[in-house]
Amino acid sequence: MKTKTDKFTINLEINGRKIVLTNVVWNNKTGQYIGYDSDAENIVTCGIHPKHYDISITTNQAIPPYTEQA
Repeated sequence: MKTKTDKFTINLEINGRKIVLTNVVWNNKTGQYIGYDSDAENIVTCGIHPKHYDISITTNQAIPPYTEQA
């Protein structure tokens, strides 16, 4: 995170489900970096507070465990 305009990607795995947060950008209103998973069936957002490295994840539904599709 060099500047507040840098864009980057966050890759997470929760309950075996991969979540890719793209176009992570600085949000002046919340004072944190925010990213969205555009491929998720529900809305997943992730905020990172600079210099604290705290990651908080907010979603409008529970994130189900990953299951293999046959």
